[in-house]
Amino acid sequence: MSKILGGSFHLLPNPKPVRPDRYAENGRTEILSLDALARVRAEIASWPGYRPTALRRLDGLASAAGVGSILYKDEGSRFGLGSFKALGGAYAVASFLQGEVAARTGTRPGTAMLAGGNLRAVTSDITVTCATDGNNGRSVA
Repeated sequence: MSKILGGSFHLLPNPKPVRPDRYAENGRTEILSLDALARVRAEIASWPGYRPTALRRLDGLASAAGVGSILYKDEGSRFGLGSFKALGGAYAVASFLQGEVAARTGTRPGTAMLAGGNLRAVTSDITVTCATDGNNGRSVA
């Protein structure tokens, strides 16, 4: 047990960090690859309103923890949704819609075309839902 800023906490490492089922064996390289990261990063950076988020120094916490520095990635202003979750839901919906448009038209559009309403006639019968009204749900919306 350690104490930071008057509070106590326990570190509980995951005893099974690699899942024994099929995900661990199949598909991991497609999901967790540097190529996929580069594609996703380029896509999200092209969205209107995208800005890199700030790193904030937490010097008092670092000092109390006895470490050189702690940096906090402040996602509070991310697309007005207040969370990094704004990226995942919106990216998933954009990717899904791009695939649907490609299947229907033979051409995969960029997100600017989707967001601009240029493909409304192609996508108007598609409904996407999310089971939360939190940051992720607002991102999907």
